[in-house]
Amino acid sequence: MLRVNLAKLKYRINYNPINYDVQIGMYNTESDNHIQYKDARANQWRCDKCDGTFSTFRKLKAHKSQFHAY
Repeated sequence: MLRVNLAKLKYRINYNPINYDVQIGMYNTESDNHIQYKDARANQWRCDKCDGTFSTFRKLKAHKSQFHAY
């Protein structure tokens, strides 16, 4: 049960959902607009401490352990 709650928290804090806006014809994330889906996908995960963007959660996790570990 605890594992499920941690997974939901992970997505709530760091995940940037990708939405397609039909009116402007672009893919939107919370921080930016992208013309192509692959560009939006490359910025799907965001570091909450330095606002860096990453394409996968694994890369985000490695970044946090290297640069933000105490």
